[in-house]
Amino acid sequence: MKPLSIILVCILFLLIPSSAKPLHEADLKNSWVDVPWTEFKEIIDKLTRTHPAAMNDTVYPPVDYCISSAHIKGTVADRKTARFTVVVTVHITESATLKQNGWVVVPVGADNSDNDQYAILESTALNGKPVPVYNQDANNHILISKPGVYTVTLNYFCPIISEEGNWKMALCLPNAASALLDFFIPESRAEVWVNGIQRASQPANRGTRLETPVSLDQELNIRYSFVGESVAEGGDAMGMAPKVFASTGMLVTIKENRISYQYRVDYQIWHQKRTFFSIALPDSLPVENVLGAGLTEWKVAQTDSGAVLVARTGFAPDQSYTLTLNFSKKLETVEATIPVPVLRVLDVNRESGYIAVQATETMEVFTGDTVRNLTVAGPQELPDWLQSQQEVIMRFKYSTPPCFLSLKVLRHKDMPVLVAIADEALFTGLVTRDGYTLVKFRYSIRNNHKQYLSLTMPQGWTLWSALIDGNAVMPASSESPTVALIPLKKMSKTDEGTGFILELVYWHEGKKLGGSGTMRFETPIVDINCQKINGELWLPPQWDYSGFKGSLEKVDDYKPRYIASSISRAEPRQKMSAQSNTMAVGKKGDVFSLPVEIEVPNKGGILRFSKNLTIAGEKGGLSLKYYKKLLSLWKVKAFCVWLCTLLVAFYAARWAFRNRKKRTIWPMVCAGCSALLLILIMNSVLSLQAGSLIRTMLFGVACAWLSHRGSIARKEATA
Repeated sequence: MKPLSIILVCILFLLIPSSAKPLHEADLKNSWVDVPWTEFKEIIDKLTRTHPAAMNDTVYPPVDYCISSAHIKGTVADRKTARFTVVVTVHITESATLKQNGWVVVPVGADNSDNDQYAILESTALNGKPVPVYNQDANNHILISKPGVYTVTLNYFCPIISEEGNWKMALCLPNAASALLDFFIPESRAEVWVNGIQRASQPANRGTRLETPVSLDQELNIRYSFVGESVAEGGDAMGMAPKVFASTGMLVTIKENRISYQYRVDYQIWHQKRTFFSIALPDSLPVENVLGAGLTEWKVAQTDSGAVLVARTGFAPDQSYTLTLNFSKKLETVEATIPVPVLRVLDVNRESGYIAVQATETMEVFTGDTVRNLTVAGPQELPDWLQSQQEVIMRFKYSTPPCFLSLKVLRHKDMPVLVAIADEALFTGLVTRDGYTLVKFRYSIRNNHKQYLSLTMPQGWTLWSALIDGNAVMPASSESPTVALIPLKKMSKTDEGTGFILELVYWHEGKKLGGSGTMRFETPIVDINCQKINGELWLPPQWDYSGFKGSLEKVDDYKPRYIASSISRAEPRQKMSAQSNTMAVGKKGDVFSLPVEIEVPNKGGILRFSKNLTIAGEKGGLSLKYYKKLLSLWKVKAFCVWLCTLLVAFYAARWAFRNRKKRTIWPMVCAGCSALLLILIMNSVLSLQAGSLIRTMLFGVACAWLSHRGSIARKEATA
């Protein structure tokens, strides 16, 4: 019986671990056990000590998967695309996610299908078998349903971005703990950078290979370029013959005493790499500078066949490259025949080019007697950079070098022309009753190369400030104390037609305004022509004004017509009204003129004036008469009083003359009063003052009374 019990206990021992259940939950159908309690208890205690974890919660690994390594193999296909194969080792653990869902999600890189500058995932395989990929949150994922070690193969199509002799690629790969890059370029002498760090590459069979460990915690960036020249024997790696074509262009610019040359070569490079370019030069040709992208050095070397310019670049240009030479020559005589320098591009399969000639206004150019291998070209045949030249007078082309061209140059004398002009002058003047006059002149000027504006102030007038476009300038003194020199602003080609604003503020201290008189207003004298002068004077409202004489014509209103850049009548005032009331200080601490702004009163009499075309050095101005407005109320009464008083004085004098022999005092009194009355009348007429009129009226009444008394005395004497 005991052996049977031991056998049954062993069977129970084997069943309990496989069921992973407590002993009281074991289900032994159609079985029975007959064992002493002591032995059975020992078995239970031993099983409990052997499998303590069976009574606790299950412990799972902390991660669902682990990407341990990646092997990246890439090959450049045709300078525009590359192919990459990435083999990734993935470990899937018995995680809670796997137990719960039955699968684990493994990311295999970012999804860049909508970005043409990143590698695109073409296919995916799991242990050599294709596996579907799904996209979530801009990342590619695969599903694995069982724990174990897997090999994931990813195939990428990668575009190559070309930039200034550099070729760039970017890939977003799974983040592996370690990664090895095996990269092959089917061209020799290549330099490779990985994530901005240059890595050592090795020459391989008809190419360059790079093997290096990389980090995949971020995107993988690969850049490569070429050093020196790599030309395959009889062709390149693609089996195509290398070709280089050159299209040249020369711009000849003839100025007053110098001829400038700009020579440009546009290379077309096919199926090879070049880092140096050679051009044969005429003897004693002074090359001033050489321009080109990535140019590291250039020099002129003397060879058996003559001078040769050699230029080197820091990279190998891709398909095209442009080289520009500049040189010049002095024009010695007024009339000369000049041969155009002949340059020849070396180490090219074919050369063609164009020649364009331009000259300044005073230079007349003809073709010489010798012209070889050149034909006349139309304006549309020239390259774009030559078509942009506006002053081209001759155009030639050639297809078979060398060519020859000589030019006859005739230099004419310059005629004196205007170099500066004022399109319009606007002035605003303020006259006070105390006789002070403050005037602001605003000139709209266009200037080519005139340095100073000569300004002659009228006698008794003082210049207060000068500003150009709102910036204070310091006038310079000349030999004459009344002449000031104002520095002018020069215009560039882009400023043509716009001009600038010159503002002058000056003042004059005159006599205090009386009952009547004459006032004189003068404009400053400048040494440039002015097409239009418009302005306004604000005068005290207590006087009337008439008798306008001078070069300025009184108008009801005016409209600016010649202001450059469409400056309106109010715009110059607004432009100048925002001036600061502080002193302008120069770079060396010099204090410039103080900007002054006139506050025009909002009441009073305003008179407007205008004048067309003022010649340089011409004097301008006007004179006017003024008289008190109060006199206008007395004009009719004063005339009647004067007339009556004059008649009374006349009859009194007449009676006194007829009765001069009579012995009475009345004729003498009448004669004296008549003479005094005539003097007062003349004084009142000349002065036009109210007090004189009142006195005249009083004396007129007195004279009338005296005449009446004289008449009575005459009648008594007659009786």
